[in-house]
Order: sequence, then structure tokens, then C-alpha cells
Amino acid sequence: DMANRLKYAGVPEDRIVALDGSLGDVLTAFVESVPTGASAWILPTYTAMLGTRKELVSRGAVDDYWKS
Repeated sequence: DMANRLKYAGVPEDRIVALDGSLGDVLTAFVESVPTGASAWILPTYTAMLGTRKELVSRGAVDDYWKS
């Protein structure tokens, strides 16, 4: 969904990497593809963001925003 939106927004296709598979596997592949010291972005749809955030919480990468 997001890859298609970015394509039609004019982002060059070689800059868009759509990953397929389970969220955990995709997140691991994404992190491993980013060179040390580089920045990368995850641009999920709103619905996909909820699952992505849950996965990041389970990995200890972000705080659970429902807890104070």
C-alpha cells in the first residue's frame, strides 16, 4: 500500500523497498539492511503502524505508550 502511494507521489522506485513476509522477519531484514551509522525510515500505513509498534515494543526498541 505505502510503496504504491510513494511511487505515485514521485519517489523514485529504486528508493522504495517493499519487504514481504512476517512482520518480525521483515523488521529484522530491514534493520540488517541499514548500514551502521545510517538512517532509514519505516513508512507504514496507520493499520500497519500498530503492528509495527507492537513488534518494536516486544523487542524493547520503544516504550509501550499505553504504560506510564
